[in-house]
Amino acid sequence: MNRDRAMNVFLLFLLLSLTFVWLFPVYFSYGIAYVRTISLVERLLSLLFVLLWIAFCGYTAWRKRIPLLFGGIAYSLLTYIPGLFLPGLVKMAEGSDPSVAAGVAEFFFQRLYELTRAPLVGISVLFSAKQAPGLGKLMLPILLITYVCVQMIRGYRNAYLAEQLHLDDVAYSPNPDLARELGRMPESELAPQQERQTQVVQAGVRAAAPQQDPPSPLPPAGIRQASPSEAILLGAPEEPEQRR
Repeated sequence: MNRDRAMNVFLLFLLLSLTFVWLFPVYFSYGIAYVRTISLVERLLSLLFVLLWIAFCGYTAWRKRIPLLFGGIAYSLLTYIPGLFLPGLVKMAEGSDPSVAAGVAEFFFQRLYELTRAPLVGISVLFSAKQAPGLGKLMLPILLITYVCVQMIRGYRNAYLAEQLHLDDVAYSPNPDLARELGRMPESELAPQQERQTQVVQAGVRAAAPQQDPPSPLPPAGIRQASPSEAILLGAPEEPEQRR
């Protein structure tokens, strides 16, 4: 199930990249930029792609969807793969005796390079000609930095809640670790947990209170309580002496 989710994310962004290649001519190729007019539609679609990626990064980090994170990492790594192989393949293709395998590999990585740069052509007009081809390489750092920052913020938030609950509850509770446990819980679960903590504290207070004997009933009005000597004469059993 988790592997399927990661694969779905990878294929989704790959399909979006193929859509850009199908709708618009190639702009960035390895070492070459085919300068052309970038239409308004392409710019809007590129902006939507960037917003979708940012929303995906935020959702993955906030909901801690590790399979989705791996799918995004797999797609964003595609922007780095062509640069690892194309320099050597281009030299081999330009040699005196290029092989067929080198030519096929060069063609494949050239198309992969164009595929990964196509969704960001619309916003490349906002950057210089030197920075524009490398915009795709920013997707992986954005994904990882967003995930790490959100987890750090969540950790500090949980620590703050745990500290506040520790100050409020531990002074009246025999269980100091309960505050830390409550701090790691979502807010929707804090109220029932606090109510249960209150019940536990009240039960502990009642259990620690000294047990008092119920008061002896008073004799009815007009009846005098018999003295110990009279009680012996009347045959009443003598109360045993209390141990000191």
